Amino acid sequence: KHFGEEVLITNSKDITKSVELEKALKYNYYQYSVLYEQSPISLIISDLNGVISKTNNSFEKLLGYSKEELLNKNVSYFSFKEDMRINLELRKKLLNGEIPFLEMRKRYLRKDKSIVSTLLKIVLQRNEKGEPINQLAQIVDISDITDAENKLIESEKSYRDIFNNSHELLYILSKKSQFIDVNQTVLNKYGFTKEEIIGQSPEIFSAEGLNDLNLVMNQIDLAWKGKSQNLLWWSKTRKGEIFPKQLNLRKGEYFGKEVLVASGRDITAQINYEKKIESSRLKYKELIDSSMVGVAIFEKEKIIFANEKLAEITHYNKASDLI
Repeated sequence: KHFGEEVLITNSKDITKSVELEKALKYNYYQYSVLYEQSPISLIISDLNGVISKTNNSFEKLLGYSKEELLNKNVSYFSFKEDMRINLELRKKLLNGEIPFLEMRKRYLRKDKSIVSTLLKIVLQRNEKGEPINQLAQIVDISDITDAENKLIESEKSYRDIFNNSHELLYILSKKSQFIDVNQTVLNKYGFTKEEIIGQSPEIFSAEGLNDLNLVMNQIDLAWKGKSQNLLWWSKTRKGEIFPKQLNLRKGEYFGKEVLVASGRDITAQINYEKKIESSRLKYKELIDSSMVGVAIFEKEKIIFANEKLAEITHYNKASDLI
């Protein structure tokens, strides 16, 4: 009662700031929701056991499932089984505080049973007490990168197969004139391991006293200037066996680096054959020169060879006067 009359008593409070704060919170939440849903990066919120409670459009499109098909499912259901062991080990470390976040390459299974390669990063969401309550996963599709890497690996494997199965001795030299690669044919021929060769100069294969190393270095310089070089190189194996090698040097590229590519072949058989021919020629010449009869070889009615006996019979001073 107020002065004997019944009245209603009310209290009022200015809540303008509260209303503005509530509006701001709603707006911030709206912005967060839009950012979360429309993010080009796939996002998942799951509990500490991996049960999904929230996903965004990008993750749904990535796997080809609807939101309803994803929610309340464990992420392991959509994961490539071979990757889960590492995933679980890292998750354990994350929950134990051993690592600040989880990051790994991980494959997921799409609804159509195809596999998508991704880069996964997980951070923990915590409550007011700092206790972990959820996992926030960010997933980036790296299928194009993985495909490119696989093609590069396949390309390198093809190159390596061709390189190692070549019958020629193949060497890759750096600008310091050191070996950075050799093929299997080289290893088989010389009896060294690749580890023993890499970083060494060509002198490791040089037969002592048989090669002019100053001349060889000059030819290497010319090859670096783009002028292909051919040379005879006398080689020595680990067992001390010496053999001649026909070598070609040319400038090239090896995984993005300028190099010298040297290709060689053992020409022992060729040299031996040439020696036999020369030996036969000398024996034949000796036989003809010592013959008791005159001998001449004609080509188109012209003498191209005559022995000394023929010169004597025809009264020439020497055989060369007949040619």
